[in-house]
Amino acid sequence: MKKITKLSIFKTIFFGKKIWKKPRQKKILIFDHVSSDWLLKYINSEQIEYYYPFGRGTMNMYVISKMLLSGNLSSYNYKKIYLSCVNPSFIITLIDNNPSFYKLKELCPEAKTIFIQNGHRMSLTDIFSHKLKKQNYYVDHMFVFNPFVAKIYQKFLEGNFHFIGSFYSNQHIIKKKENIDFLYVSSYRPDLFEIRKSFTKNCSWNFFYSREKKLLLNIGKYLEKNNKIMHILGAARDQKINPGAEIEFYKKFILPENMKFIKRYKNRNNYKIIDSSKIVISTTSTVGYES
Repeated sequence: MKKITKLSIFKTIFFGKKIWKKPRQKKILIFDHVSSDWLLKYINSEQIEYYYPFGRGTMNMYVISKMLLSGNLSSYNYKKIYLSCVNPSFIITLIDNNPSFYKLKELCPEAKTIFIQNGHRMSLTDIFSHKLKKQNYYVDHMFVFNPFVAKIYQKFLEGNFHFIGSFYSNQHIIKKKENIDFLYVSSYRPDLFEIRKSFTKNCSWNFFYSREKKLLLNIGKYLEKNNKIMHILGAARDQKINPGAEIEFYKKFILPENMKFIKRYKNRNNYKIIDSSKIVISTTSTVGYES
C-alpha cells in the first residue's frame, strides 16, 4: 500500500489544481482523464465522472479531507473514498499499463472494469518489463491490439480479452493518396537525451539506438545511391530543450537533400500522413506499429 505523506498533500494544496466538489455519483467513471476525450464520441458526458490520481496535478479536495479525517493516508484509501462517492457501474481507462487499475475490482466488485490499450508495449521501461505476477489482478474487459499482446498480459492478468487493433487508429477512415515514397517514423526523444543519460540502469541511449543507427546508415546509402527522398515523421515533444536536436540526429546518417522533416505540431494527423506513404519504416513507435 503506497503511503501519501502530509508534505505531498500540502504541495498539492498549494501548487496543484483543486476540485472542491464531492465526486458525483455516475454510471461511468473514467479512471485517469488522460486521452479520455476520445471516449466522448461514444459515451454521453452526462453519465461520466473522472478520477484524478493523487500526485498528477489535479486533486479532489473533498476526497483529501475525508482521507485526512480517517487518518489513513494512502493511495489505496484515496481510491476507496473516491469510488464510494461515484459508485460506478463501469470503470474505464485508456491507460492500460497502470497496475493500480488491475486491483480496482477489490474496491468496487460490482463495477465492470475496462481498459483500452493506448500504445505499443515494450519489454523495456514499460509494463512488460516489470515481471509482474498474478496477485488478484483482474480486469473484466481488455481491448488490446492483438493476441500477442494478450498472451503477455495473461501471464499476470486475468479477464476477458478483445482484439481490436488500435482504438485511435480505428477512428480514422483509411484514405489512400500516396504522394510520399518513404516515410520514417521517428522514435527519437531529445528531451530524454537531455534529462536522462541512460535508457535503463544497464543500458545507455547510445547502446539502445545502436541498431537504429545501423539501419539509418544503410537507408542513407540507399537514398543517396538512388537519388530518393525520405520523409521523417518527427517525434520530439519539446524542441525548446534542445532546438533542432532531432533533425541534427538524422543528418548524421542521411544527407539533407535526401530527406524532408515533418515537425511535430498540435493536431498533426499522423494517420493521414501514414495513408499518404507508399512505404513506412519504423522501429519502436506506436504510430509505426499502427500503420
